[in-house]
Amino acid sequence: MTLGVRRRGPIDVPAAVDPAKLEAFASGADNAPEKLSPPKVAEQKVVRDAFTMPAEDHALFSEIQQRCLGIGMIVTKSEIVRAGLKFFSELDDANLQKTIKNVPKIKTGRPITGKSKDS
Repeated sequence: MTLGVRRRGPIDVPAAVDPAKLEAFASGADNAPEKLSPPKVAEQKVVRDAFTMPAEDHALFSEIQQRCLGIGMIVTKSEIVRAGLKFFSELDDANLQKTIKNVPKIKTGRPITGKSKDS
């Protein structure tokens, strides 16, 4: 006869929590994470868009990606654009106006490739 000990079935663990981390946390091990991260929320809806830019500006993507690699980060063009948008959104109106005025205007639309639809 066992006194006061109840055996429970397996514990259901959400998919976002690593079972090894949960076990380490529960056992009080030294390698246990300080706190478990909450389950991930549903991803935001993304929007696909296209834009035109001079080749020199487009080359800045590679330059920024190389700089990020130098500091141990791998970034995509999308992340660079989104970081720039966040940066601009935090500027005051005078600095935003000054920065945007320094960007030369270009003709919008797709470049002509020399092929016509009639051929």
